[in-house]
Amino acid sequence: CTLLSTRAEADLQATNPFLSAADVQALSDFVVAVIFHASRVGQINRCLTEARGLLKLMQPKGGAFPDEPAKRAMAAAAITLKAQTLAEQILTKRSYVHADEATYDPRFLLFEFTHNLVLRKAQIELIMDYVDAVRNGTPLVKQMIMGGGKTTVVGPMLSLILGDGKTLVVQTMPPALLEQTKATLRATFSSIVRKRVFTLSFERSSALRWSTVEKLQSAMRNNGVVLCTASTIKSLQLKLLEKMEMMVEP
Repeated sequence: CTLLSTRAEADLQATNPFLSAADVQALSDFVVAVIFHASRVGQINRCLTEARGLLKLMQPKGGAFPDEPAKRAMAAAAITLKAQTLAEQILTKRSYVHADEATYDPRFLLFEFTHNLVLRKAQIELIMDYVDAVRNGTPLVKQMIMGGGKTTVVGPMLSLILGDGKTLVVQTMPPALLEQTKATLRATFSSIVRKRVFTLSFERSSALRWSTVEKLQSAMRNNGVVLCTASTIKSLQLKLLEKMEMMVEP
């Protein structure tokens, strides 16, 4: 977790006062090297799995491919797809590492290490587009296909980057996806990187109290993530308008 801390040197020296600044830097470099190595080992294992699958397809049962043209075409298509997948795995790069400047983003590195995966370039670009939009106060809408990593990659990474104690991170989703998203985020932020995940429920019949505001402010200060449905946001807005109208009435 010190990779994500702006006070990493002070934290380590508070834990062990015998560490010098050079020792802290050496320790940090060693940890980064181990994480990079472990992440690459995981990628190699995925390549080996794809290679074994390709070999299995190229060694059909009986030692020969079927004679029927349709079955041979299906076998050729399966081999082509598996070979393409293997090639993509072998050519996978870390898109957040800038070799010319010898720099990298430790947040992406730690996320990859925690989940044993390699982030795709499109995912990193999407995440940074959202971060820039939030920092600049501009709206942004993107669309992703199913399986693109909205719930397991983009959402958690945005919660990690934007949940800095100054920004309240709120994720909205359909009611059917609320429990799944909650389980995913709690699993993501329960080991190395820890964040509290809250659920906000509000209806038109609910009472709007200051305690709700204080809880949201507490979630923001503690870098938490608030989950809710679109109807909750609409109900809060309507309740606020209702209260404001009551205040201006003679």
